[in-house]
Amino acid sequence: MKFIVGFMAIIISTSLLADSSTQPQTEGCIVEGSQIQLMGKLISETTSKMLDDTDPKGRDPLETYWVLSTEKSYCGESYNTETKALNRIGELTSRFQLILKPEQYNEQQDLLGKKVIVEGKMLLAHTGQHHTKMLIDVNSIESATCSSEL
Repeated sequence: MKFIVGFMAIIISTSLLADSSTQPQTEGCIVEGSQIQLMGKLISETTSKMLDDTDPKGRDPLETYWVLSTEKSYCGESYNTETKALNRIGELTSRFQLILKPEQYNEQQDLLGKKVIVEGKMLLAHTGQHHTKMLIDVNSIESATCSSEL
């Protein structure tokens, strides 16, 4: 019996060590590049955008983008595959700018202001055109309406 328990412990610890070489996921944190599915309210925001970060007078009139606003806040992390180090963004966020194809704006227009489920890949902000700390490169947006509400 002791042999079986010891053997099972070795198998479990080996499988845990094997998983440690993959991209880690900290509790409540989303690692950059991860495929995610989040639910929240789909909103449209408009702001002026800078053409040149060094010249505040070089502005385009307006830039409109869509944001998923979730009830839960998340932390974001980037993962360095060479050093296997995690870099966490400074604060939690519940707002995700959506990266959409032009046709997705037209096809999903009727979902604005509604509760939706967004699937895609999480990215961290790194340019002036990124208006939230985390973004989602969107694969799909669907209504989150439950069938019991029909």
